Amino acid sequence: MIDKNSYEYEIYEIFRDQFIYNMSHFKKNIFKLQNIATYKIAVNNLFRIFHGIKANSRYFHFEPITIVADKVEKILSSLRDESGPADRNIIEWLLKVKEQCCVWMEEMESEATEFSQANPLLLKEVAITTSDEKPSSIMKKMSIIYLDTNVKRTNQVVIELEKRFLKVEQTNQLADFQKKLINEKPNICLINFGDDCLTAAKLCQKHVPTSAIIVILDTSDRNTYLKLGVEGVYHIITNPIMLDVLNRELITVTDSHFTSRRYLITNQKIKDFIDNLQPLSASILQIQQVCNDDEMSIKELIKVVKNDPIISGMILKAARNPLYCLEEVNTVDRAISIFGKMRVQAIALSQMVDEFGKIDLSAYNPFFQMCRHCD
Repeated sequence: MIDKNSYEYEIYEIFRDQFIYNMSHFKKNIFKLQNIATYKIAVNNLFRIFHGIKANSRYFHFEPITIVADKVEKILSSLRDESGPADRNIIEWLLKVKEQCCVWMEEMESEATEFSQANPLLLKEVAITTSDEKPSSIMKKMSIIYLDTNVKRTNQVVIELEKRFLKVEQTNQLADFQKKLINEKPNICLINFGDDCLTAAKLCQKHVPTSAIIVILDTSDRNTYLKLGVEGVYHIITNPIMLDVLNRELITVTDSHFTSRRYLITNQKIKDFIDNLQPLSASILQIQQVCNDDEMSIKELIKVVKNDPIISGMILKAARNPLYCLEEVNTVDRAISIFGKMRVQAIALSQMVDEFGKIDLSAYNPFFQMCRHCD
């Protein structure tokens, strides 16, 4: 119990009054998360509320409140990157947090300094987004920006984009493109900007790191294609733009970036392990993309493989292995044509496994060491 004549008691009263005041706005903001028009404001309001609660409860060492406030703050931080509205499971989870806060309010009214522990269910992983919505439906809630100097082509593309997206921005200047990225924070960046495609893609990564990037190149621009792969940009189509190809790529990036199930990682050791893993090579990811797309041909796979001399050599070596009983194969093109997508993908992934085996896992617990040696 805090001495009522102490300065600390005055701070406690302020904390209690602020907590009760914030809870009166909590539920209103929860339901505003379900409306796309009020989503951003509600997320920011809730984030500020729980950021303050966490700081103040930590001052008093009110551990049960601090733990939950910290959890809510992390969830809301993740939700700030979403375009809204919030999924039902998020709303239900926040309402349970509200119920727990009501218990603490009752305890505060009795001037408690020891608070009941939160329901353990509140502290489990929370799904930020769910994957049961079709990409076409999700696109209707998203924004896209198109960068292109060709006015006629821009008009044609924008007409198609407006059929699919909630908001479409377009520009023909790099400076204006950067300004729109900063102010609008588009979900998808569609870039058709010749030699400056790489510069534009880097601007997207800098100002809107959560965005998906699609680059449109001329078929002869192999140099930029390779550089984009190095920078982690793998969604690439070619001019002249075929609307069915563009639509397929838009669905692909929406499906991969915005419909996958994402959880807040609460185990710091696992998070650190993931953060320190070496990235896959650009070639392996491009091979994966081609092999997993039924509409992409063997010719497209050959182009990707031949850009990586190591994987090309692995495929030729495999083709000459007596186990396959193949006739003499002297070219990568012939080897890939014989093997097909599935076998080429397996050969490429075998390199990934070899590289993973070289990673030093000594900093982690024996579980990871065991996994490394398991077949």
